[in-house]
Amino acid sequence: MKTSHYTNSSYPARVRGIFWFRQDLRLDDMPALEAMCQNVTELLLVYVRDSRLSETTPFGTQRTGAIREQFIAECLDELDDALVPLGQRLLVLEGNPAVVIAELIKKYDVSWLGAHVNPGFYELQDWQHVVDACDGINTVYREAGSLFNQSSLPFSLNEMPAIYTIPQANRTQHNTGVTVRSSGIIPTALRHRSAICDGCT
Repeated sequence: MKTSHYTNSSYPARVRGIFWFRQDLRLDDMPALEAMCQNVTELLLVYVRDSRLSETTPFGTQRTGAIREQFIAECLDELDDALVPLGQRLLVLEGNPAVVIAELIKKYDVSWLGAHVNPGFYELQDWQHVVDACDGINTVYREAGSLFNQSSLPFSLNEMPAIYTIPQANRTQHNTGVTVRSSGIIPTALRHRSAICDGCT
């Protein structure tokens, strides 16, 4: 096993980060998680059960049904099991996700926050709330829900037709340079699990 030796002046400073799992309860195809591991020395993996989803709608129905709840619970269990061999565990909390994440960042001196872009209305609001509430937080916010990144498209989103039927003569022009986004690699190890996990349950 390779070991490293540090003097007091060269020992790497602790850099604590939170990766916020939301709709992406997996370890493969996770560019934001990969990037977070390059920026932090301690990593806390968090999922927040959204308490708003257990509320009753104005129509008298539950926002989330029992089958959906069971599916999420099973996904969380499988993700946690997959993290154990990597020296990590998943911290599952409950509440308003934006409020819970912001409180964790402030309470435990977290300097990095990572998550994947989720286009849902509430998910976008939650992310912006955390960024606004935690002034100076470094963020890793990556796309992971499609084959392409916006930056890899040969045209801007404003130029994309509503119905994608490009004439044969123009297809070569539009297809040139389009690269399918890499799914990355399944991690074989993750950054050290932060000791604050033991105090967050």
